[in-house]
Amino acid sequence: MKRPFSYDHTVKEWAGVRRVEITMYDAVSTKLFFMTGTDKPGHTGPSVDEALALADMLVKASRGGPLRRAWHWFLAFTRIDLELVCALSRGKGLVDFHDYPDTEHGQPWAMGTDKCARCGKEFSI
Repeated sequence: MKRPFSYDHTVKEWAGVRRVEITMYDAVSTKLFFMTGTDKPGHTGPSVDEALALADMLVKASRGGPLRRAWHWFLAFTRIDLELVCALSRGKGLVDFHDYPDTEHGQPWAMGTDKCARCGKEFSI
């Protein structure tokens, strides 16, 4: 399991040109995105050093404060991270981040309360 909001990187050199591959992980250690940088002449993307600096900046910014909270809300609201849907819904009442695909039956019943198949929390749509 990876540390939350961390990244792995590998620097490869071929024919005198360095290339970095960066894989970033979110709060529940799932792969968030993949970024590359290269020192190839004429390349319009970030250099190796710029890509590593950007990854460091993103990790530091996402480890605390309002940016991390906003990022978690985005991941839960867009349902990219289903574990965060349950985690952020724990302290809320019946209206939270859960939606009908989270129910045990998966049907869009709009009346009454439903129960999440993952965490067992009751919610209303």
